[in-house]
Amino acid sequence: MTKIIILLGMLLPLATLSQKIITGNVYVFVPSKFIYIGKDNNVIVELSEATGRRFSVKFYDEKDNPIFEIKKISEPFLIIEKVNFKHAGWFYFKLFDNGILKERNQFYIPREGKTGIPLGEMNRQLK
Repeated sequence: MTKIIILLGMLLPLATLSQKIITGNVYVFVPSKFIYIGKDNNVIVELSEATGRRFSVKFYDEKDNPIFEIKKISEPFLIIEKVNFKHAGWFYFKLFDNGILKERNQFYIPREGKTGIPLGEMNRQLK
């Protein structure tokens, strides 16, 4: 019987992943429940507690260079079009609630016409 794992909503046979995952020596990407990629590859910011709170978010490229910041998120649901990130690849963010770091995570924007994270990119660790 083939072992299957579920990663980012995709069913993957365990044999397709690197041997390091089987031995537990590799980081496995876990997407944020607050900021993630939607089905059209745009960035979704979903903060059910946004009304009446002071949320902000800073986005960085994979070399930790700042891209842009949203200083006040007042809506519980926000779509940021992928063109704002200028290229495909890994991006990092810091989500703040009243100036206090709530979450630091990453997301992957695939190339045009592609979906999901390529297998070779799945074990990229957060900087």
